[in-house]
Amino acid sequence: MKMRYKTLIIAILCLVCLLVIIFITMFLSGIRKDILEMKQEVFLYVTENIEELNDYVKSGAVPSSVKLGSWRAKSGVWNNGAMVQFEIGAKGLVPSSTHYGFFYVKDDKPIGYQGAYGVFFESGDGLKAAFDNDDWEYVERICENWYWYEMHF
Repeated sequence: MKMRYKTLIIAILCLVCLLVIIFITMFLSGIRKDILEMKQEVFLYVTENIEELNDYVKSGAVPSSVKLGSWRAKSGVWNNGAMVQFEIGAKGLVPSSTHYGFFYVKDDKPIGYQGAYGVFFESGDGLKAAFDNDDWEYVERICENWYWYEMHF
């Protein structure tokens, strides 16, 4: 009789573990889909509004929060104006969250999240940089001086 209970408990624990794995996989794939859809919207927005965006960042008057299209973006100017970043979203909980948005760089060479310097290498359609800890960033060029980014903490 005791053996049956042990077998039943093991079976229930295995089922619970399987359900947790399925839930986590579905949750993470949903996050990835949301980010990919946002990326497509950002590429379209930047290419359709490039002149306005260029004028905006070159004016030097960038507030900490700005309405761009359908987004309320947190913005920041980094490295003495060499980079203007617009963060339009974040998913997940620290320490495993992803922040995403787009940025402008004067010299058309990507700079890391919030002006951090990282060594970028080719990855997929863009570039990837790893930082001192397990954080990493993926950037993809939208057009001259403008990049999409995903920062993974």
